[in-house]
Amino acid sequence: MKRPIRYLLVLPPLLVGAAALVLCHAPRRETAVQIPCAGEEARIAYLAAKGWHGTLVGSRAVIVPDPEDLVFAPYAQMQVQQHLPLAEYAGVRAVEYTYALGEADLYAQLLCADGILIGAVCYVPGETDLQPLA
Repeated sequence: MKRPIRYLLVLPPLLVGAAALVLCHAPRRETAVQIPCAGEEARIAYLAAKGWHGTLVGSRAVIVPDPEDLVFAPYAQMQVQQHLPLAEYAGVRAVEYTYALGEADLYAQLLCADGILIGAVCYVPGETDLQPLA
């Protein structure tokens, strides 16, 4: 009879301690930033803040895929690392703006929805490797 009472006295504090450890060491989710991109000036200013001079070469309407999509997942993860709110816009209509960056054969794509920047990458045409717009 003493064993069940002993377990009842010891088990709750152990469970509370374990829960506290899990909560204290759980990774914090970073908050996405709201960067305006409603107008050309705002997009150019964003590129300039990243150290780039960009010239608009095209734009197109797109539907933002689900971030869980296997093909889209690496792009979506890159946006999380840049603190951009791409995941919140899955299934939403957005506009993808493409900019030539300086003299090099380098381009930037800015993805905007509701006047907010939700995705940003740079790339070299013909290559599959996308990079964050640093």
